Amino acid sequence: MSKIKSKIFGVGNKSFHQYIISDLVYGARKYLAKKRLSKKYMALSEITLSQIGYETTPSHFSRDFNIDFVVINQETTDLIVLIEIERVNINITATKQKIKECLQAIPSIEDAFIIYFDMNGKTYFERCLLENEVFVCKPVKIVKTTLGIPIKASLISVER
Repeated sequence: MSKIKSKIFGVGNKSFHQYIISDLVYGARKYLAKKRLSKKYMALSEITLSQIGYETTPSHFSRDFNIDFVVINQETTDLIVLIEIERVNINITATKQKIKECLQAIPSIEDAFIIYFDMNGKTYFERCLLENEVFVCKPVKIVKTTLGIPIKASLISVER
């Protein structure tokens, strides 16, 4: 990682972002296969809400959001897990608004997280939820979904 890390400059540090996404997809698919859940649940990355079957008109969402990582129920096409990945120390108001809108409009979401990464690849986690219809994001150290997918343990390409 140090060779890649030393070459990361500029907007978004896309390589860390993509490492995290690929780790999540790999970790989730491996876990789902091991637990014999891969016929029921599917892990996807960089996908819009409309691509997984959600009505994205202004009455439902402010726009057709692209989500960094999702797990969907293949039988019902319900979105179960939603994860966004962001760099530390940038304004993530739009990301939090996206997650809030998704939680308000999609009752099937069981887990929503933000994974933050810093310039050295260290990661931090927040669980986002609606508490009495109020949107909150809380830092967490143990990161597993309600399905049992080990989100934090899946990150093999970055420091945890």
